[in-house]
Amino acid sequence: MTGDAQTDSDSNPLLEFFRSVAHDAKTPLNSIISTVGLLADSELDSEQQEDVQEIQRSAAELRRYMETIFAYAKLKTGNFPVIPYPSRFSRILFDVVNETAKRLAAREGGVVLFLDERLPDRFQGDIVRVEMLFANTLYWLTDAYSKASHIVISLEQVERSSDTLSLRLTCGVVHNDASLTRSDALPRFRREGDPTTLQQSIAYLACYCAQELGGGHQIGPVLSSVQQIPAEILEFQVPLPTKPSDVLLSEKLIEQATASKAEFQVERCSDENHPQQRIALCVGSQLGQDVRSEVLRVIFG
Repeated sequence: MTGDAQTDSDSNPLLEFFRSVAHDAKTPLNSIISTVGLLADSELDSEQQEDVQEIQRSAAELRRYMETIFAYAKLKTGNFPVIPYPSRFSRILFDVVNETAKRLAAREGGVVLFLDERLPDRFQGDIVRVEMLFANTLYWLTDAYSKASHIVISLEQVERSSDTLSLRLTCGVVHNDASLTRSDALPRFRREGDPTTLQQSIAYLACYCAQELGGGHQIGPVLSSVQQIPAEILEFQVPLPTKPSDVLLSEKLIEQATASKAEFQVERCSDENHPQQRIALCVGSQLGQDVRSEVLRVIFG
C-alpha cells in the first residue's frame, strides 16, 4: 500500500525538494543527538546537565519535524509504504499526551482530551505513523495558541462494524476568560497566530487516514447552529483486527496512568445530556466544570 500518487506534476519538484532536504538534514541531526547523548553520560554539574537535556529535547523535536516533512512528501508522491499490524490506541495516546504534559509544564494553558468510552483499544494499522501524526497535531496546536488557551480534542466512535471503526476527531481552543460567563457562549473557539495551523495539522492527519488506512474523510470548519462556534472536524475509518478484542481504550489508559504515575490526570465525565460516558485526560491547567460542560454540550454532543 502506498500514498497518493495522483499529484499535480507542477507540485512534485517542490515535494521532492522538501523530501530531499528533510532526508539530508536527518544525518547531521542524528549525529548531534548521539554526541549530546554521550555528553549527558559524562560528569556534568546540574546546570550543564540542564543545558544538555534542553539540547536533546530540541534536537529530538527538530528531528520529529524533519520526519513529518519527509513522510508527507513521500505520501503525496505515492512512495509511502505502510505495513498494517495489530496496534493499541492506548499506547499512542498515553505516550503522546504524557509528552505533551511535559511540554506544557510551565504554561498556563492545557490540553483536555475527551474519549468515547465505547472505543476499543486495538486497531489494525501502522502505529509508528499514527503516533507521529497525533503527536505533531498536538505539538503544532500547543505551539500555535496563547498561554491562556486550552486545547480541546474529542475522539468519538461514530459507527463500528465487524472489520472497521469509524471515528470523529474534533479539535478546538477554549479561552478561559474569567470575565465571561456561560451566557456569554463559553467556550469561544478562535484562532491565533498562524490561522492555518489547526487546519493544516488536521488535514495532514486526514490525508494519512484516507490514503494509508483506506478510510474516507471530511475536513472543514463546522459552525455550531446555536453558539456559532467554529471547530475542526475530521471523520475517518480505522481497520479492526481479524479477531476483535473487548478491551476498551479508556480502561487501558486508566490502568497505564495509575501504574506509571502519569504526568496527566484522568477523570470520567458525563451529564444528563450525554448518556454516553466519556473519559477526560487533563494536561496542565484543567478546564472548570462549567466550561467543560459547555464543551461537551455545544461541541461534542
